[in-house]
Amino acid sequence: MNFSVLFAVALVPLLVGMVWYNPKVFGNAWMQANGFTEESVKANPRPMWQIFSFTYIFSLLAAFIFSHLCVHQMGAFSLTEGTNMLPSYDAFMADYGKLF
Repeated sequence: MNFSVLFAVALVPLLVGMVWYNPKVFGNAWMQANGFTEESVKANPRPMWQIFSFTYIFSLLAAFIFSHLCVHQMGAFSLTEGTNMLPSYDAFMADYGKLF
């Protein structure tokens, strides 16, 4: 399993949230729909390090689980064992290579 990809993919929800809650995109509409004002948000600051940490941890967990839900792809890639491909990988790709 490529853990560097999992760590990178876990950053996607943080980046999407950064764009989504930007005041130039949907941030002002979101604040208005929830009854927040700039003053109320600044008066009750939240510990952002906790929010970002938990978001990253749960995103990492979700990425790990979703990678195992795609059993057919993980099974095919596990046959490669790094750079040394097993003969069974060639047989698998010959039979199922274009099906997924």
